[in-house]
Amino acid sequence: MALSAFRGKITGTAILLLVCVFAFYMYRDLAPRAARDRTSSGQDTAAPDAVIDRLDASRTIDGRMWRVQAVSAERDEGVIIASLIKVDVRDAANGNEFLINAASGKFTEDGGMLNMLGIIGSASVDKRLVNISSQAASYDSKSGAWIFDGGTRISDGEVSLRGKRAVISEDGTFVLRGGAEAIWSERR
Repeated sequence: MALSAFRGKITGTAILLLVCVFAFYMYRDLAPRAARDRTSSGQDTAAPDAVIDRLDASRTIDGRMWRVQAVSAERDEGVIIASLIKVDVRDAANGNEFLINAASGKFTEDGGMLNMLGIIGSASVDKRLVNISSQAASYDSKSGAWIFDGGTRISDGEVSLRGKRAVISEDGTFVLRGGAEAIWSERR
């Protein structure tokens, strides 16, 4: 009788130990970001909240339909860092459309911030199609303007504009800052 009671205690202890180990690993993997381990320097070593392959997201913000596609993306505390991005913005009110391809970028889920690097794209503003290339671009959600930095080229086949910085406002106005160069060509 004593031997069977001893085996029961060992079995119960082993099961309790397994449950505790399982609970520890579940807590470690699912714990909130603030509770995760930190390195000795105090930097967070946790993985991003989500890693996404082939992101394709659409959302309407202030009457504009945004579609963002990316080969890969990581979401970390509301900020998405993506590579090989395609952004398509259509404004139903004025018919303007922006198609921007970027090597990489960073944006927030709420649409408050969008920054991209390695830009090649086009804009259809007031039914006029222009091609755009730039080292960097950002979108100012308050004014609805696109800001292109670091050497920007805008062309429509007849006129080619180059400048350090270009701003395309919501109404379709193009402003070049920091010096500009314009080249006109005649179509025959």
